[in-house]
Amino acid sequence: MLSEGAWERLRLAAGVDYVLRFMLLYKEVAGGDPVTALVFVSAAQGCAQHVRNMHRHVALMGSEFLPDDLRRPVSLSALARSLNMSVETTRRHVEKLCVLGLASRTEDGGVMVDTRHLNRPEVRDAVASHSQHLEVFLNQLERLPITRVRR
Repeated sequence: MLSEGAWERLRLAAGVDYVLRFMLLYKEVAGGDPVTALVFVSAAQGCAQHVRNMHRHVALMGSEFLPDDLRRPVSLSALARSLNMSVETTRRHVEKLCVLGLASRTEDGGVMVDTRHLNRPEVRDAVASHSQHLEVFLNQLERLPITRVRR
């Protein structure tokens, strides 16, 4: 039987491995900058957050990516808050994403990541690899010993 500390270390090791793989994948998509990668992923999530909060969000998807007509731009300040970054730092990373063709700015200053950005070959490859890494992570968690010391 594993101690609670040993069990926790095994779980944390699996989680850290997953996060590192995730960051390496999206860092490459975002021109080698891990912070730009975080801004990209956060913006992509933010544009669809309102749909994920709906009970029937899976039925709304209908395809690989959420349709553009269901996406909403995320404000620069909301994006900055979600990452605990300054608005100016976030803006600089968003500008990098726009130059890389991974995001666009709306007339009112919002940030949009839509299917034209997500369908880029490097993003599609990262999403496919990410899905595989997620499977590995979930399998690692599933294989962890069930019996452990309870406090």
